[in-house]
Amino acid sequence: MGFPFDRRLLTELKREWGADFGIYEKRGTEEYALLACTDENCAKFSPARCFKDGGKPAPVIMVAPETLPSRSILLGPLKDYYGEVVAVVLIALDRSEATGRLAARRNLMLIIAIAGIIVSFLLTWLVAIRFVKPIAEIVKEAEEIAEGKRESRLQPRPDDEIGSLTKSLNAMLGALKERRQKIEEYAQNLEEKVRERTADLVESEEKYRAFVENVPLIVYRILIDGTTEFINPYFSDKLGYAPDEVVGDRYFWLQKICGKQDQSGGDILAACWAERKELRMERVVKSKEGKTYVFIDQAIPSLDTQGNIRWIDGIMMDITELKAYQERALQAEEIRVLGEISARLAHEIRNPLTTAGGFARRLAEKLPEEDPNGKAARIIVDEVARLEEILEMMLRSIEPVTMQFGKVDIASLVEAVLSAHMKEISSRKISLIKSTADDFPFITGDENLLERALDSLVENCVLSTPEENQLFVTLQREQDWILICFRHHAEGLSDEDLEQFFLPRLPFKGSSRVLDLPLSRIIVNKHGGRIDVFREEGDMIMVKVVLPIRSPVFQG
Repeated sequence: MGFPFDRRLLTELKREWGADFGIYEKRGTEEYALLACTDENCAKFSPARCFKDGGKPAPVIMVAPETLPSRSILLGPLKDYYGEVVAVVLIALDRSEATGRLAARRNLMLIIAIAGIIVSFLLTWLVAIRFVKPIAEIVKEAEEIAEGKRESRLQPRPDDEIGSLTKSLNAMLGALKERRQKIEEYAQNLEEKVRERTADLVESEEKYRAFVENVPLIVYRILIDGTTEFINPYFSDKLGYAPDEVVGDRYFWLQKICGKQDQSGGDILAACWAERKELRMERVVKSKEGKTYVFIDQAIPSLDTQGNIRWIDGIMMDITELKAYQERALQAEEIRVLGEISARLAHEIRNPLTTAGGFARRLAEKLPEEDPNGKAARIIVDEVARLEEILEMMLRSIEPVTMQFGKVDIASLVEAVLSAHMKEISSRKISLIKSTADDFPFITGDENLLERALDSLVENCVLSTPEENQLFVTLQREQDWILICFRHHAEGLSDEDLEQFFLPRLPFKGSSRVLDLPLSRIIVNKHGGRIDVFREEGDMIMVKVVLPIRSPVFQG
């Protein structure tokens, strides 16, 4: 640099920058010797402890070290041309003025805090004198009112919060006196009122018993262990069991009414009322003579104060005739559909037979037997194939349908059917727009048959929808009914075709599922629902499937 690192150079730096400077020469791995310093206290400080890790030293800042508590120190290494540390420069700033100011501020804040505490204690004492005393007086007077020792009104106070509290206590005291007078009057007339109420209860009980004994419903009570405690006379009249055969028997209701043959009895609540809450369901019960009846069972559990079931009260209404009417109505609808199918099939079969017969006659009249006519042969084959499809549809539509009822997640079922057709929907570039409500309930039905019916309807909708068009599927609930709606464009469908929608003319080749359209209508009807097909606007067709949440044809 051209300057010697002596005290004169460091003194000039101190005069220019206002800080003390020191130079330490490195004489060993961890040994530093002071060469020059502008402050004698620098001799007390050694940089060796700051650079004793053996690595290359880096600048270090130290605030108030132990040997120089009134200074802030910056240590930086000096390196030669080879990058080796040969000395350490120390720059120290005096912190005395700053620490003095901080001490003064700290003392001032301490004085202010002590003064604030004293003032708050004084204010608290004044508030206690001003407010606590009247509050204590009011509390004492309120305790006297609560213990019934005070009947005179409280002394009025100024119109403030204490005064408002005094007015409220006076109003409460007046209300208590009024109530006490009424209680004394009730006590004087209590015996007479008890006699009147007892007479009313006896009369009500007699009316209830008369109603229960004459109502055309089965009324019963089942204890928690399964014992039948009570049945009305209509039970014996309808099912033929005498009261002695029913009342007191732990297994009668479980075996005869619920249809459980477990001789151990089990848990009557789990066997007959699994959810342990108010329950409404259909039951198929056989009388003593073996006659089958269908009942609607409405069971209501009676609970104690802890929420445990004490017994179950219920009524059973005979709906056997109603079920028979429903079956007959369904059978009539099936017969009508089968009649329509037969008429339509007769019409469909006639055309291919006529065509096949015409070409056969032409071949017989114009050509020798040994000269095959390929074109005519293909036409005959096509018509025969069509005839076979019509016969297949007829067989599917008249096949017997056996219902296996259970809980059906209709929303998931519709989603599964649509997913099964996604490949075909994508190939036809049809936009599928779905709308489904949240928290959809389960319905009662045959899941396999419902899947078959929906599969046929979706297949028909997909094949009827023109390519690059839209298919709308909506699933919603209306009270006790589920509505599944399919909306799409269908070209070339006349009003007559809509009326005979379930008797198609087989326009889609290679799709056997469309042949189940007549059967899909029968399946929905057997579930107590219906399928409506109508035109909305232009060629927009709506196929609406209406299903009950709980099928009326469900046999318990």
